[in-house]
Amino acid sequence: DARTNGSCSDNYVLVRTWTGFDSCGNSNTCTQNIKVLDTTRPVISCPPNITISCDIGTEPGATGKATATDKCTDIIEDISYIDVLTPGNCEGNFTLSRKWTAKDSCGNSKQCSQNITVFDTSKPIIICPPDLTRICGSNTDPINTGIAIAKDYCLDSLVNLVYVDSTIVGTCNGIYAIQRTWKATDNCGNSS
Repeated sequence: DARTNGSCSDNYVLVRTWTGFDSCGNSNTCTQNIKVLDTTRPVISCPPNITISCDIGTEPGATGKATATDKCTDIIEDISYIDVLTPGNCEGNFTLSRKWTAKDSCGNSKQCSQNITVFDTSKPIIICPPDLTRICGSNTDPINTGIAIAKDYCLDSLVNLVYVDSTIVGTCNGIYAIQRTWKATDNCGNSS
């Protein structure tokens, strides 16, 4: 056999030379051309469908990775994915349809799909400004007394921050306390 490589590792031509001998040592040869083509797609296995909280993250390290094998060779050139997002009832709730593709060294490919459902059930983190004492008649607006800080696990920019004041009367009109309750609500209605 004499092998001539083709466009990829599993495409090649074998030129097989056959020789026949008779009992007197006379011989004759003929050649046979055997063309081998890899047209077999890889076998791909997707990770199972999964439902996760939005703070987990949707990267394959958290949601699973596809695996692939090839019948002609164990060389898988590439396993990649493309996501298609379907929005839910709020920005933190959505479904990703992840299409995985495995490609072998000869360009044959096979796909499988994984669904990742994401729910935002995490309450925002809220930090109140420190307690303080003011002189009677001072401006007690939050810009002067401190504003709470809120962070959401999923969507930092979509936290609504509000406050409600209740006054606790002291021993005279000039002495009182304001109890300021801060509330942070994310885009999916979770609040702290």
